[in-house]
Amino acid sequence: MPRQLFRSAALGAVAASTMLVLAMGAAPSAQAAVPALAAVTAPIVNLTSLYSSGDPSAAVVGSADSGAATLRATSSLKNGVAVSVPGATAATSSVIEVVPPSGQLLAPGRYPALSSTAADDAKPRLTVTVGNTSYPVVAGEVDVLDIAANADGTIKRFDIVFRTGDRAPTTVLFGELRLGQPDDTTPVLATRHVEWPQTPVRSTPIVVTERMHNTSSSAVTIGAVAVTAGARADYTISGDQCSNRPLASGASCSLKIGFSPTASGPRVATLSLPVGSSTQTVSLAGTSPLGTNSLVISGRDYVDGGTTHTLGGSAFTVTGMANLSTVGGFSFTPLAPNGADPGTAMARFSTAGGGSAALPVGTYPAASFQASTHPSATAKPYGVTVSGFGRGCGDNTGTLTVRQFVLNPDGSPALVDLSFTQKCASESAVMTGTLQYHNRTDVTPPASVTGVSVSGGTGAATRTATWKASTASDTAFTVSRLVAGTGADATPTSGFALGANTLTSTPLPQLIAGQKYTVVVFAVDTAGNYSSPASLAITG
Repeated sequence: MPRQLFRSAALGAVAASTMLVLAMGAAPSAQAAVPALAAVTAPIVNLTSLYSSGDPSAAVVGSADSGAATLRATSSLKNGVAVSVPGATAATSSVIEVVPPSGQLLAPGRYPALSSTAADDAKPRLTVTVGNTSYPVVAGEVDVLDIAANADGTIKRFDIVFRTGDRAPTTVLFGELRLGQPDDTTPVLATRHVEWPQTPVRSTPIVVTERMHNTSSSAVTIGAVAVTAGARADYTISGDQCSNRPLASGASCSLKIGFSPTASGPRVATLSLPVGSSTQTVSLAGTSPLGTNSLVISGRDYVDGGTTHTLGGSAFTVTGMANLSTVGGFSFTPLAPNGADPGTAMARFSTAGGGSAALPVGTYPAASFQASTHPSATAKPYGVTVSGFGRGCGDNTGTLTVRQFVLNPDGSPALVDLSFTQKCASESAVMTGTLQYHNRTDVTPPASVTGVSVSGGTGAATRTATWKASTASDTAFTVSRLVAGTGADATPTSGFALGANTLTSTPLPQLIAGQKYTVVVFAVDTAGNYSSPASLAITG
């Protein structure tokens, strides 16, 4: 029997660890008879955070269990989804809100860019509010796996995955909101689809809590929980209170899932949870930065003090400086291996004239951002300012050598390789340094797979997707996903997991009747680059 998409409205569980996790995925390949579920109409909330200041997930831990969370009456396809989670006090009560772009209805599909303010209403907005403090999810994304409304426009069901973007990993929020999903099985899982924000290779595992809640009237037996299929070595299980034990009616158990990628690029796997004679599955998906990521500075200058500093490990916080009226560019702050910002150093590289643009290849004289040496006020059109360890120059001059500087379509840096010098105005010693961001020799994605097709027509009980393999000689594996809607902006971690292997076919889960989906397939090479998707639209 085909797998069924997990749909739940029985458990409101919130997990606090190191990020904000969304959950949703596929249920058993073979369904065993289980006791009837208790009738539940409350949203399921699963939230994790890694926040440099405060922890918005801490206030909602456990408070959304068994019907505590509520859907606000203002929720609609036009207004978006707002879920309230009560706390012990008003100061610890929270609201998670997903608002569609202005003039649009919230619809199935991936929204690749979020706004952090109501003023920027051309993008969707996601905010977590605890008490009177709001935590906007910046530079992130929302993946609406399913949403439907009643005749009067009010929301009757949804499944929404969200996460902070990759360029601000010290203020990470990621998680899932679900309501009214059909075809649920017991025990109900807090998360069915976990999508971690970008995580450095071999970093300290970022941990998410999974919870199983037996909502039936009888005990169920849980088998050995394990990571199966895909990048199994990237995911670890700890604190397992569920495996090889009976779970009484109304009881819950939990386990922790850690993600520490062993290679760059998309890293996907499956968590299998045997329940009686069936197996429930959870999609595990994450990414790791490509190439080399480091900031190296040295010298007898005031900042370095005669020491060589190698920073960054494999991740940076990257912000644009286009908000400055006369200078634009990018600021790179290296991160510790587990994604936490040590606050050790920051390097800013800019151009005169405003706007964040790619720096052209070449060697140029440079200056600081101070008034007396500002690039816009001197013959030096490029800015270099590097500070760290509580020290900075004020005025400085130097040089900038750009070997590569490539931007993504959204204007963020995709690949940077440059070197620089910096001399504080008050001293003769010179700092020398290099910055590498996603720097690698292989920047070419593999050729796409071709010929995606699906056997079995609309509504068929068994359907299989097939395709022709990529012709690229360095293809390592293929990732196939099932995404809601048109598949626009889909990535190898979007939607529902189908497969991550070297095969050229995969069975599809049972789909919601009438729902529009797209099968997307990506080839991934040995460097972690992935191809453009090959896709096929289907209807449930």
